[in-house]
Amino acid sequence: TKRSLLFGEKIAEIAKPIPHLHITFNIPKILRAYFRRNRKLLKLLVQSANYDMNTYFEELLCITNGFSGGIYCIQTQGALYNFHPHIHALVPAGILKNGVFTSQKYPSAQVITQLFRARLLKVLIKEDVIQEELVEMLMSWNHNSGFNVHSGGNRISGSNESRIEQVSRYMSRATITARRVDFDPGDQTVTVYEKQEQPFSKTARYSILDFLGLLACQIPSTYESLVYYYGIYSSSYRGKDKKEEIETELEQVEEGGKRDTIN
Repeated sequence: TKRSLLFGEKIAEIAKPIPHLHITFNIPKILRAYFRRNRKLLKLLVQSANYDMNTYFEELLCITNGFSGGIYCIQTQGALYNFHPHIHALVPAGILKNGVFTSQKYPSAQVITQLFRARLLKVLIKEDVIQEELVEMLMSWNHNSGFNVHSGGNRISGSNESRIEQVSRYMSRATITARRVDFDPGDQTVTVYEKQEQPFSKTARYSILDFLGLLACQIPSTYESLVYYYGIYSSSYRGKDKKEEIETELEQVEEGGKRDTIN
């Protein structure tokens, strides 16, 4: 929770004053087992999601060589602590080029989902994770083959620090919430509630060993990143911005000194 709070504060500080979208990328159940067995594949989810958003805005707005990007967080827990890899992203709602930001007011979740599906399946085939037969089966399914991209709908202003911080904290929230878990020491079982409002929530009951097994699946590997920064939020772009700000400040100081000397 402390990590999540600090992350929210950080993103609120670096967020640019432009419209943003909070988008969630989900994959079908049949693919989740591959990511559970090999957590290194989770990075492919992030890369595919980022590629998807860049491609979508570039083609829709007819702008090339601009910057989009965003902040992407990996989550692996489902509502009942089942293994459910998905991505939460805070992305600019458009393209930044030559200091001008061009936005898209009503992005199509349907189109974004199809782009995300095509990119991820292509990458998984290239990495020899899945075969063409599985792809053909998935493509025969309805409802985007189990892929889903959900957008909160309302755009978020980057200057709205409280809202940016709130969304960022949700994106990086802790895997387990104590208020959604009850332990019965009598029969050594754990009851998990889908929501904190326990009487009105779906539940799942696990033996203590099964529950610990579910939690173990959520533990990142050594040196595994759960947060990725792309485009205008990459370290290189932010470093360039910072350098330009410093140079501008120095120029202003020098000009001010010259005026004082003349006076």
